[in-house]
Formats: sequence, structure tokens, C-alpha cells
Amino acid sequence: MRLTHGLYWPIFCILLTLSFKVSAQQESNSLLESYIEEGLLNNLALKQKNFEFEKSLQTVRQARSLMYPALSLEARYSVARGGRSEEIPVGDLVNPVYQSLNALLDAAENIPGPIDIPDTRFPEFVPNDEINFLRETDQETKLRLYQPVFQPEFIIRKRIADNFSELMASQRDVYERELVAQIKTAYYQYLIAIEVETVVEDALKLVDNHLENARKILKLKKSTSYPVYRIEAEKSKLEAELAEVEGNIAIAKAYFNFLLNRSLNEEIEVDANKNIDLLEIANIEDYLESAINKREEVNQLNLGISTAKEQRKLEVSRKWPTLSAVVDYGIQGEKYSFGADDDFFIGSLVFRWNIFSGLRQNARVQEAQVEIERRTVQKEEVTNQIRLEVMRQHNALKTSRKKMEAAQSEYEAASRGFDIVEALYRNEKSTLLEWLDGRNLLTRSSKSLVIRKYEHLIQWADFQRVIGM
Repeated sequence: MRLTHGLYWPIFCILLTLSFKVSAQQESNSLLESYIEEGLLNNLALKQKNFEFEKSLQTVRQARSLMYPALSLEARYSVARGGRSEEIPVGDLVNPVYQSLNALLDAAENIPGPIDIPDTRFPEFVPNDEINFLRETDQETKLRLYQPVFQPEFIIRKRIADNFSELMASQRDVYERELVAQIKTAYYQYLIAIEVETVVEDALKLVDNHLENARKILKLKKSTSYPVYRIEAEKSKLEAELAEVEGNIAIAKAYFNFLLNRSLNEEIEVDANKNIDLLEIANIEDYLESAINKREEVNQLNLGISTAKEQRKLEVSRKWPTLSAVVDYGIQGEKYSFGADDDFFIGSLVFRWNIFSGLRQNARVQEAQVEIERRTVQKEEVTNQIRLEVMRQHNALKTSRKKMEAAQSEYEAASRGFDIVEALYRNEKSTLLEWLDGRNLLTRSSKSLVIRKYEHLIQWADFQRVIGM
């Protein structure tokens, strides 16, 4: 049976483009980098992290404002009825005096001579006066200026707020690093899907060509119908595999666009150059210290320890005295008026010292000290966990490199073997089963090479996340 070798050559050329080279240069993919920049700019989860960071900055401003002077306008207008009162015996004091004076005036009128006697008389029934302690109406309107003079608590609260803001920024940086790894992984998974689709499509074209030849030979009655049925079965299997791959492409595309906050069906641009540059895998010691120094989690724990120490200082500072200055200026009286006798001014220095609080403050100081020790132990634990994670990912990276190299060797062997079996089959010196086995082996090794290559890049992306790159 004659076979057409022309359709095999394109698939061989396409598979050759899946080859790779190893160098010490860093992976250079401007297209992927542009996608990463787009993701860092548009990702919705990262935007939420940025909002949390902006919120923490406002917390810092609030803490800083505690040390600034505060000016407020305060007004009060009161209406009162009843309450305590005090009687003043004005009538009891002046009525006898007035009666005596009136009697003297009456007597003076009877004295002969030119005496000028007034006609008016003093009131003899002046009532006693009653004063209420509560005014029926009363108002006070003033401007109050408050300035902390010595308030150690406010200074410490500002430092705690600074640490909180740095913590929010560090958490945002952690998510940025994870997002970069997720975008790289999603992009490589999409490349796996589309390149596997190319492999399956070209294998399907090759099978279609052989199926056409088999049908021609069957019409000439030079063979039985078995080759036709066998190749048709192989074609059905490839079509089912192609349908599965197309579904994987749709899912990979949707997830990648989701990370970039784009339409889920938006097309993804792919670099035509399939060659990749791989980083040289250095000794693990070169990565351990880098991970400890660069991982945001360690910085977060350092901030946590610093915050716990500031919290302890805060509790201690509450034992110290405080001093504040208060200045009031305004008007007061039974009604609103702005005369010279209505305004007032008061300046005060307010001193406060909590001398004894039932040992509650000492307990709070000890609680803060325990928190410092807990966070210190937690930092040691997380540091060891990072070292373990680096070791595990380093071993996984080396394993993926070996798997990729093994896949390359497998593909090269399968390609040479298929060349031989196809030449034999074309000259009717090999069976159909041998040809199908060679073709299946070549397709499997081609897909394996694609998968292992990008799995290694995915492993690199995850390793870079682990070491803080």
C-alpha cells in the first residue's frame, strides 16, 4: 500500500518548533510581561488590596491628627423650671427702716417754720426676694481650642498606625507576587492547550490521508476492509481528543482573561517564537537567604513584632501623667447679646495622672509582652517553613527539568522511529498496526514534550514566587 509522506513533513516541522534551548539568561517574553502589567493594573482582587492600603494611609493620618490642635464651636441654650431656690429677706430688712423714715417725715410736717418736706413716702411693704439656682433661660456659646502638650499615647498610636499601613502594603505585595505567578501559569496552560491542539490536528490530517489511501486500495480490491475500519477507529479517537482539547482551550482562555479582568472570550495573543530561554538552576543555598530576605511574609512578621512592642509601650505610657492646654472664648447669659459684658475667656492647663487602677494596667503590659514572645516564635516557625518550601520547590524544579529533557529525548527517538516505520509501510514492508503504533507514539511524545516544557516554566514561575522574585 502506497502512503503519502507529504503530510507528515509539516507535522514534523511544527514539532521541531517545540524544541528548546538552555542558557543562563533570564526568560525574555515581552508579550507575557505586557500581560502581567495589564493584570497588575486591572485585576479586581488587587484593586481591593490597593483600596485596603489606601484605607490604612487614612488611619495613619487620623493617628497623626491626634497631636494637632483641635478647634471646636460649642453652643448651649437651656430652659429650666423649678429646682432649688433661696429666699433673701429684703423686705424684713428695709420695711422697718422705711416705716421709721416715713414717721419722721410725718412729724416734720408739724414743725412750724419754712421746712421743705417731700410729699413722697418710702414703701413700707417691700416683699422678700427669692432667687432660683436654675435660670429660666441660659445660653453659652464658645470656641474651644484644645492642644495636647504631653500625650505619649498619641505618639505611640501614630507609630502603630504606620506599622499597620506597611502591613497592608506588604499584603498587597504578597498578592502581586502571587498574581504574577498565576498569570504566568494561566498563560502557559493556554499555550499547552493550543499547541496540543496543533499536534492532534496534524495527527488527524495524517490519519485522514492514510484513510483516503486505504479506501482507494480497497476499491481496487487489493486489500480487505480491515485497514479502513482500523484507521476510521483511530480517526474517531483523535476527533474525541480534539474536542476535549478545544474545551480545555476555552477554559484556559477564560481563566487567563479573568485574571486580567477582561472579557472571558477575548483572544489571547501568542508569540510566534516557541523557543524558550531557561534559567540555570543554581544551588539551593543561593536561594534560601534570598527567600528569607525578600519574602513579604517575613517582613509582615517583623512588623507584627514591632507593633507588639509599640503596644507594650502604649500600655506602659498609660501609667504616665498627661498635660493638655484648653482655651475657651465666647458669650454667656440669659439671652444672646454681644455687649462688652457678655463675652468671657478661660485658659486652662489640664493635668491627669492615673495613679492606681487595680493592677489592670500591669496585666495589660504583661499581655503585650507575651504577644511579643509569641510573634517572635511565629517568625522562627515561618522562616523554617519558607526554607522547607524553597527546598521542596527547588527539588520539584530540578525534577521538572529532568522530565522535560526526558520528553525531548523521547520525542526525538519517536520521530526517528516513525521515519523508519513509515518508510517501511510505504514500501509494504511493515504492517498497519506497526504504523499506527509508531504514529501513536509520536503523537504522545509530541504532546508530552509540549506539556513537560510548559510545566517546567510553570514550575519556574512558582519557584520565583517562593524565593520572592
